[in-house]
Amino acid sequence: AVSGAEAVEAGLGALRRGGALNVFAGVPEGTTIPLDLRQVHYGQIRITGSFGVGPYHVAQALRLLASGQVDFAPLVTATFLFEEAPDAIAYAMNQVGLKAVVLFE
Repeated sequence: AVSGAEAVEAGLGALRRGGALNVFAGVPEGTTIPLDLRQVHYGQIRITGSFGVGPYHVAQALRLLASGQVDFAPLVTATFLFEEAPDAIAYAMNQVGLKAVVLFE
């Protein structure tokens, strides 16, 4: 097992030019890592953070979706076939729309 900080450092070390790292892990307050700003600047590295929700929230969202009480269709701004997955990734990375869906049909 590794700490969140160790995992982030390893992820940064694995990035290539133009790469992106999303930090999706809770860490104790005050947790820091060394950051090579030259790597970020000249390597055009992007670092983002995101926060998830617990199982209760997922279950509640699934209930709402299944019940039809909430229309989630407007959230989907693009759909892609599985063969178009690279286009879907580019769409999401360029933050063109809100949510992209890849269809596995």
